[in-house]
Amino acid sequence: MLRLVRLVKLTSRIFLSEWKFSGLIRSENGRALRNIFGLLFFLAVINHWLACGWFGIGSLDVFENSWTDTYLPRDSPFVYQYATAFHWSLTQFTPASMEIHPTNLLERLYTIMLILMGLMMFSTLISTITNTMNHLRQLNVARRGQENLVLQYISEARLSLELGNRIMSHLRRDEAAHRHRLHRTELPSLSRLPPSLKKQIQEEVFSPVLTIHALFAHVHKIDQDLHQSICSEALREVSSVQFDEVFRMGKEATAMYFITCGKMAYDFTYGACYPTEISPTCWVAESTLWLAWQHRGRLQVTSPSAEHLELQVESFLSCVDASLTRYMLRKYA
Repeated sequence: MLRLVRLVKLTSRIFLSEWKFSGLIRSENGRALRNIFGLLFFLAVINHWLACGWFGIGSLDVFENSWTDTYLPRDSPFVYQYATAFHWSLTQFTPASMEIHPTNLLERLYTIMLILMGLMMFSTLISTITNTMNHLRQLNVARRGQENLVLQYISEARLSLELGNRIMSHLRRDEAAHRHRLHRTELPSLSRLPPSLKKQIQEEVFSPVLTIHALFAHVHKIDQDLHQSICSEALREVSSVQFDEVFRMGKEATAMYFITCGKMAYDFTYGACYPTEISPTCWVAESTLWLAWQHRGRLQVTSPSAEHLELQVESFLSCVDASLTRYMLRKYA
């Protein structure tokens, strides 16, 4: 019973780790490989316990003959015994075969049960792998079709080899850069959630970024309602790629910016001196929240891709006006 409890705990930890790890994989190829290796690992775990059961049945003294007495050499090492039992277990799930066969009624009933189980699990495994590979093939066909059209245009327009190579390399870099993190607004199914759940999602996603700033960390402590309103009503996620301008000099400021991923550069001289690097956990244009402001420089993405949060001024002020702590914020300003 204790071993069963440990098995359940171990399985839950494995699935939790797999769920956390899945968030780090963004490419379709990576997800497909993760799913395939996950199925193979699950199959190996199942076969481990079935192999232990097969060896346990062979070690019983109920019958005169057993497979361990017939097929295992005397004084064979434990590793060889386990590998033999595990090999036999795998053959019940696949078309493979080996020289070990049941020698008594209990072993034969156990074998029949495993063969029936293997019919279902092996067919499920094969169909899942086949569907995954077909999905990847369809994605690659669409991608290659676009590349072939571009190559056809380059050929028909008689562009130079150097220019054609630059075009193709830029398109491949741009495609990789546009694989940004999913945002809640990109998932239509989440739009059907009740407002309370949407607010909780926004708060859990944005709060770690927002509370890096001392003011919003203090608001989070003293006024949970205001903090939740800011997260759900005043913040929005934005994805960008290299050389995109978040804002430029002279533009009217409408938001405060929190960098969450990638790197940006703030340049108030347009190349006259080295720009200031802006990395995650940094924020830009806080003064926008408290007074009418025009940007005095340019904020541009320097990494292949970047993510940032925009704290919209009008929405922020609306949240503050409806809060009891607005006098504290005015004093801070």
